[in-house]
Amino acid sequence: MTTSRRTTLKHIAHELGITTTTVSCILNDTGGKYAEETRKKVLDTAKRLRYRPNALASGIRGGKIHVAGVMIQNRGHFSTEIINGIHDKLLENQTIMFLTWNSAKHTKSWDETAEQRTIHHLIDRRVDGIILSTSNENFDHCYFEEIWERNVPLILVDRQIPSISADFIGTDNQVLGALAAKHLLDLGHKRFLFCSNSHVGNAVQREEAFAGVLSSQPGTTFRSIDFMATDCSDQLRDAFGSAATRPTGVLCINDWTAIEVRRVAAAMGLEAPRDFSIIGSGDQHFTDPFAQNLTTFDQKPYWIGQCAAQCYLSRVHSQRKKGDPQIITIKPELLLRGSTAPLSP
Repeated sequence: MTTSRRTTLKHIAHELGITTTTVSCILNDTGGKYAEETRKKVLDTAKRLRYRPNALASGIRGGKIHVAGVMIQNRGHFSTEIINGIHDKLLENQTIMFLTWNSAKHTKSWDETAEQRTIHHLIDRRVDGIILSTSNENFDHCYFEEIWERNVPLILVDRQIPSISADFIGTDNQVLGALAAKHLLDLGHKRFLFCSNSHVGNAVQREEAFAGVLSSQPGTTFRSIDFMATDCSDQLRDAFGSAATRPTGVLCINDWTAIEVRRVAAAMGLEAPRDFSIIGSGDQHFTDPFAQNLTTFDQKPYWIGQCAAQCYLSRVHSQRKKGDPQIITIKPELLLRGSTAPLSP
């Protein structure tokens, strides 16, 4: 008998002269009392014929295909580690992931419906649930109507969507902002700058915590620059232009922003930590010269991914797909490197 085509239960049953039901019960260990000799013959024949069960068919019959739809942009160390964490936890639980992301962001013509179509593609492929990190937090509810209609578990990662009631796993942004403020205050800094991104809810939470700690200290000043503004570079040059008012303690929404701040400052003859201290976020492992020795936050992305996958598995294998959303925030760790130092006299 050739093994070039897929071996089925019928092939094994025909070769041994027994019923397909007997073969199925032995291979799937679903009950039935069979002689040890029969059991051994079935297992040996299945191995010789390279039998592999049809996981998709079994999953459809059982209501689950053990495939998770994961939509996370795979760029940079941070997102890669989240994906690794999801992958490893799912695989431990006999589940694989179907990974995709919205690449329209990196093309000349932005398609705002790309993520909606991707979500629909995942649902069309009957994934058991979806783990999602969006590029836009202002989604219309219609993006998720099909998910809700089909009672598909949805887990949000890294970015919450205020209008959506769903499980969320991400960084404790309040802790991050407060830790950064405390570190810079302990170094003696009094004039502060927060480099933000108005399109990201994480930035709002970090800024609130950062500014909140600073406001409790007398003699401090605070300014914020939105890096989504078209004139952000001009604002940055203006902020660093006067030695008398120049911020000496800077927190950035991420490492990309910190690199750009250091680049603009360098063009003005300024460098960290000689003239100012700067903190990034994400620990992205960039090779850019301005990323070297950057004090930043390890947001524990692998652990975020692990927790997201565990939350996903709990929802998928629960009879209650819906319910009060779980909000899990992971405490970040400040990685002290060479871009922060005590304020020079």
